Amino acid sequence: MAIVYEKGLDTLEVLMIKLGLDDPFQKVISTYDMIKNQNIRLCLLKVLTRCMVMYDSLSKIGVIFKLMRRRADIDARFNDFERNWMTGNKFVGTPEQRQALYSEKLQCLEQDVA
Repeated sequence: MAIVYEKGLDTLEVLMIKLGLDDPFQKVISTYDMIKNQNIRLCLLKVLTRCMVMYDSLSKIGVIFKLMRRRADIDARFNDFERNWMTGNKFVGTPEQRQALYSEKLQCLEQDVA
């Protein structure tokens, strides 16, 4: 169990450093070292549980950043579309053709957002 405990601590260190939690990791290690001498099973469970929570948090943060990037891209596309629609730079033809292009672009944007 000591080998698994050490590997768990190494994993926990890597995950906490990725989240920018260097100082809290040192406090966690000192706490776990005190508990380890009394009951290594309990300490191992705590380390592995904390690893699982840290990994889950890291995954969720990655999803949040991807969604933020996607939203920024969609906002930029929509602003570009709106600016060109308002000025008429890219749209020529009859009002019916412009309305058809507008409807098509709006459908594309709605599909991207959904």
